[in-house]
Amino acid sequence: MKLGYLLSDIPAAEVFQLHREPPDWCWQNDSVDFDYTVTEPANFKGPPALVFSLSATVTDSRIERVLPNAAIWKMTVPVPGNDFLKTRTQARLFRERIRHLLDRIKAVHGQTADPIGLSCDARGVGRGLWTRHHAEG
Repeated sequence: MKLGYLLSDIPAAEVFQLHREPPDWCWQNDSVDFDYTVTEPANFKGPPALVFSLSATVTDSRIERVLPNAAIWKMTVPVPGNDFLKTRTQARLFRERIRHLLDRIKAVHGQTADPIGLSCDARGVGRGLWTRHHAEG
C-alpha cells in the first residue's frame, strides 16, 4: 500500500516482479483461459474481510482466527503461486475485477466498509486507496 501511495495513480507505471519461470522481466504472451474467481461469503453478517489468495492459498481458518465473525470475500486464481502474474491482460483483469468487487462489498456492507491492508496492484487499486485514505485522514 505504501508503494502504491508513493507512485500515485496519475503517471503511467507498470509494477510487477521478476518472473521466475522463465526468469525474465518481460511480460509473457496472453493466456486464453485465465480469469480470477470471486467467492462471496455464505452470509453477510459481520465485518467484511477481503482475501487475495493469489500467490498462495489462504484458508478461511487463518482469517477466522483474527476476525472470528467476518464475512469472508475471496479473490483467487486457478492455481495460486508466487509466479501467477505473467501477462498485461492478467494485470488489467485484476484491476477490473477488484473495482467491481469493492463496489459489490460496499453495496452489501455499506459505504463504510474499508478494505484494510490490501496487497494490491499499485496502479489499479493500491495507489488510489492509500492516497484517498490518507487525504481524508
